[in-house]
Parts: sequence; structure tokens; C-alpha cells
Amino acid sequence: MTVVNVAAFSKVCATREKGRSFYPLLLERARAAHGELTVSFEGVEFVTPSFLHETVAKLLAEVPSIVHSIQIEGLREFPAQELGKILRTEDLDVELSRTGPTSYRLAALV
Repeated sequence: MTVVNVAAFSKVCATREKGRSFYPLLLERARAAHGELTVSFEGVEFVTPSFLHETVAKLLAEVPSIVHSIQIEGLREFPAQELGKILRTEDLDVELSRTGPTSYRLAALV
């Protein structure tokens, strides 16, 4: 399993620009992952929907085959709800399912 620790990049993930800066690392790790990719927000103080749009949603749009193997950990409820809205708005045919208090799994709807 490949784990991407977002807190090692930034403790405050609050802008589209930060998301765009982080995206190449996320994409590289996603492509190199053999099996499950975990995106960990443990230790991140603040995450905005804009950051999630420029990272997780963009990854799903560009590499749809990765959707069966993404788990998200340490994401608070509000950003997770907003990510779910983004996924629906972008017509990505992906559902975000809660697996624990701050853990989620992405699943293809098709």
C-alpha cells in the first residue's frame, strides 16, 4: 500500500494554488502505487474544498482507473461532505463512503 502524507507537504491546505503544487506528487504516487493508495490528512490542520478539487477530484478525472484503490484518512466531516459534492458536480461516477470517523473510501458507481 502506498501512503501519501499530506501533512508532510503542508499543514494548511487552503488554496487552489497549494492543491496545484501538491498534485504532481499525488499523481506520481498514484501511478506508482501497486494496489491501494491512501491519502492521509492526519496532522493537517485545515483542508478546503478548493484544495480537494485540485487534488483528489482532479486525480479521479485524469486517472479514473485509480478509483478502486483510493482510501482517504484523517479528513474531517465538512471537507469530506464538500468532496462528495465536488465528485457529484464533476460527474465523476464516484462515491465517497465513510469507513470510520475520519476515514473514507472512493468507489466507482458504474
